[in-house]
Amino acid sequence: MVKVPSRKLIKPFFQEIWPSLAVLSVTAGIASLVTEFTFVSGIKALWKVLFRFLRLTLVLAIPILLLPSMCSRMKGIFNTKYRRLMQIQEEAGLNLDQFQVWFLRPLQGIGLSMFIATKFVGVLQLYLGTPIPGRVIVPTGEFNLVRFLSTNSILFLTSLFLLFLWTIDDLGIRQVNKKSGEVKMIGRYVGVLLPIIFGFYGVFALFGASARSLAIWYIVQMALVLYSPFVMLAIVHFRYLRSREAYLMEKLEVAKQTLAVDPQEGMI
Repeated sequence: MVKVPSRKLIKPFFQEIWPSLAVLSVTAGIASLVTEFTFVSGIKALWKVLFRFLRLTLVLAIPILLLPSMCSRMKGIFNTKYRRLMQIQEEAGLNLDQFQVWFLRPLQGIGLSMFIATKFVGVLQLYLGTPIPGRVIVPTGEFNLVRFLSTNSILFLTSLFLLFLWTIDDLGIRQVNKKSGEVKMIGRYVGVLLPIIFGFYGVFALFGASARSLAIWYIVQMALVLYSPFVMLAIVHFRYLRSREAYLMEKLEVAKQTLAVDPQEGMI
């Protein structure tokens, strides 16, 4: 067996994650100079920013272990009497798309997190019977168990939903009508547009009661904190998919076929 030099394995990995590390470094630098820019200040910001990055990355990555189970459960929804999941091999793409990994998918993650946070705050307000400011989900320099559990739950759900959509999209899986042959896209446009649209809605709903300058401040803070972990999630998902493609296809009971896809194909 020929051993691959570790340098050849490490170098491509750092080439993939460098935007995440760059934003993380900028965030740590600003946090150490500007009081409470990312919820910590002074020299202690350096290790706290790093710890938060590792913690959030771990929370986002854990749901990937549930992806096979989720695929197994979702197959019954998409494989019906008249419809069938099918892999359009021309549409499958397991090559790293830098635009998606470094920009689009982190934006989806941040947007969807905002939306889920909006719903969480709304439910909490109904339960308590009192209005809750949007900044309740914004981390502070002090540990708060409720905020900690809430944030992790929001990120966990966001990750699980996006991982499934990304998997469907990257594997080129479409839903085909058995009678008409109509092909419907499941993951691509839904996965791109909805998190962004929901995200804008979530931003305005969360911080609508705050002054505009303060709302912008919160949004910048959250974007800086969440960007690097979501980049890492996109890369972990890409590598996981390349190694488990056949297994996930089996869980989804996807048929393989070469089809000429109509440009005017439907979307669901």
